[in-house]
Amino acid sequence: MKSPPLRALQCFEAVARLGSFSKATCKLNVTQNALSHQVKLLEEYLGAAMFNHQGRSFSLTEVGERYFDEVYKPLCSLANASQQIREERSSKIRLALYSSLAVKRLIPRLKSLRKQYPEI
Repeated sequence: MKSPPLRALQCFEAVARLGSFSKATCKLNVTQNALSHQVKLLEEYLGAAMFNHQGRSFSLTEVGERYFDEVYKPLCSLANASQQIREERSSKIRLALYSSLAVKRLIPRLKSLRKQYPEI
């Protein structure tokens, strides 16, 4: 079974969740044209229209509503799992600096840093 285009799925979900193409473009940091292209790509993949367009406004079609209901929770789960992994990694710091700076400034202050921020 072939998976849907994931970027197109992400774009559809953002538009449907936010109820706005403009808000979705800001959230995803893409142009309106790129977002529309991705939604069209998903519609072509599925063989069904996801949105009813009435001038500048739109609404989800019945198929679009059903599809959004099905994909929303798995996408949230994926985002949550990814965030948890990122947070686990975010408790570590990696520094690159000259050895002279490390010896004279950083190393003498490490004990104090560890007391203040034990999670690092």
